[in-house]
Amino acid sequence: MNLNDDLLKAFYYVLLAGMIFYSRNYIFGSYRDRFSYIIRTMSVFTFISIFCATLFWKQGLLDTFISTIPNFSFLFYFYLAKTRPKMEEVERFIWVFVAIYLVCFYVGLAVSPFRLFKGYGELDKEIDTSRGISRIRLTLIGAGPLYLAYFMSISKIKYAFSNKWVVVCMVLFVSIVLHLGRQAIIFSFILGLLYFLDNLSLMKRLLVVFGFVAAFWVLLIVSPVISALIEKSETEYSGQKEGDENPRVGAYRFYFTEVSPNVITDLLGNGRYSLGKSKYGQFIDKYGRSQGYVAADVGYASIFLYFGFVGLYLFLRLLMSTLRTNVPNEFAYAKYYIVFLFLGNIAGSTLLGTVPVLCVALYIINISRELVYR
Repeated sequence: MNLNDDLLKAFYYVLLAGMIFYSRNYIFGSYRDRFSYIIRTMSVFTFISIFCATLFWKQGLLDTFISTIPNFSFLFYFYLAKTRPKMEEVERFIWVFVAIYLVCFYVGLAVSPFRLFKGYGELDKEIDTSRGISRIRLTLIGAGPLYLAYFMSISKIKYAFSNKWVVVCMVLFVSIVLHLGRQAIIFSFILGLLYFLDNLSLMKRLLVVFGFVAAFWVLLIVSPVISALIEKSETEYSGQKEGDENPRVGAYRFYFTEVSPNVITDLLGNGRYSLGKSKYGQFIDKYGRSQGYVAADVGYASIFLYFGFVGLYLFLRLLMSTLRTNVPNEFAYAKYYIVFLFLGNIAGSTLLGTVPVLCVALYIINISRELVYR
């Protein structure tokens, strides 16, 4: 809600500092597991990127450090590794968080077009209604726990079946649709279907496919939301045919080819910019954001902008390590969620935007793989 941003940031910074101090022996010590090396390396290069912004863009060291602090959220993984919560506790945390999130979301939807909750950069703007209903965007980018819970509910249907999990799964998918993100709807539908089909007999696979397609077809017919999203996509596509460049294609071109001043920043990144406080921020605002090229809309371009080719390589390593890790089937939902994040990051900011939830999913994979090797 409309609380002071500086107050919220101060609370977050203190919380993050306390977490790092508590986990320092795991962060800076000899602790090793499936993902620890990659996350440590990410954090080191995140720190290096601060100096790239200072050296090559003359951005103040303190301003750059403050802008970069959220990217150290990856160290939350080591907090989980040290406290080592049980799987039941982790799943309970996810369900509680999602319940709170959905209450806020549906309250915000019920009182729209009045804006009860603010989203990033949206406080002084009218709520977007171009997609059939009001688009409610809470401050938590990507609604990370919602999608993780969606894949978890599919696991519960497969391996701990009861009617309540069917209802929960339906509520979560409808909630995803009501978030009005086209790629999120498509990727969650496809990956959810693939997860359902995994390890099923041919007859059960046919039944699942029929059920998914029928449910989606019903949504397509009865929901003005789906129709509005299709119409919006057709409008954007027709604009492209008339010679207009897709904004996300333009954003990728801009951030990959027109920002970095030298080979070093191509490799290590430019660091995080601080709007209104440096020529770096002024450059991004003047030639990027003012043209509709928002870094958060093009996730891999933003990773390159901040952390260079090294950052892209480390995220690729993280994906490969995830896919190559064997886990019991009932915990594979964490892997599907991470794949969802990597797909969504093409035209969103699902990787850098939901780091704590990504860390939770990585932790689930790491502790569940131990069950395979017992």
